[in-house]
Amino acid sequence: MPDASRQRTPVELKGRVIVTPRSKAECANEPLLEEFRCEGGPAAGEVQMIVANLLSGEALAQTVALVQEESSGELLGIASVRMDGNEQIRSRSSEPWFLRRLAVNPYVNVIARDERYRNHVLRDGRTRLGTALLRAALELVEQSAPGKPLPTVWALIRRENRASQRAFREFAFYPHDRSEESQQEVFVRRAGRPLPPAPDPEAYRPLEPGRGSGQRRAGASRG
Repeated sequence: MPDASRQRTPVELKGRVIVTPRSKAECANEPLLEEFRCEGGPAAGEVQMIVANLLSGEALAQTVALVQEESSGELLGIASVRMDGNEQIRSRSSEPWFLRRLAVNPYVNVIARDERYRNHVLRDGRTRLGTALLRAALELVEQSAPGKPLPTVWALIRRENRASQRAFREFAFYPHDRSEESQQEVFVRRAGRPLPPAPDPEAYRPLEPGRGSGQRRAGASRG
C-alpha cells in the first residue's frame, strides 16, 4: 500500500532557518525544549528520554543545536553531538570490537524534528528539514575544532528508520560493513570530508564561525 505521508506535497517554511548552539548546562529548563513535541516515529521514545534528561540537567555531556525559524523563533527540531564519542559503548566488553574502537569519535546523539513540522522543507522549496538538522549537527562538530578537517563522525540508526538513513547518506555517511554485529545500523562519515555547500542563505543561516554554545542569540528563548 502506498505511504500517503510521502505523497503529500511538502510544506514550505516561511522564515529562514537558523542554528543556535547550546551546551548541556544551557539546555536545563530551556523553554524551547519544554515545548518540543516528538510522539511519533520509530525513535520517539529515545528522543523524549534525551530531551527530558537535557531539561533536568541529567543528560550526558553533549552539544545541542536548536534549529529555529528565524522570524517566529519556533523550534523546528534539535540535533545533538557527543563530541567525545559514546563512553557507554567503549566501556562494554559485550559490544563488537569495531564499535568500541569507533566510539571514541564524535557521535550524533539525536536528530529530531518537532512533530508539528513533519513533511516540511526550507523556504528554498527543496531542502528537507531533516537534512538541515543533520547539517546543523555536523556544523557543531566543525565548530568544535576550527580550522581542522572534520573528524570521523558516526551514528546508530534503527534499521526500520529509512528516512533517517537517507538523510545521513546525503552527507556521505555509509553503513559500516560490520553493522550486522550491532543491534542498530552503524553509519560512518570518514574523516577529512568537507561539508557540502549550504542551502540558499535566504533559507538557511549556517552556524557562524566562533559562535560557541556559550553565546546566546538575543530572543532565541521564549518564556
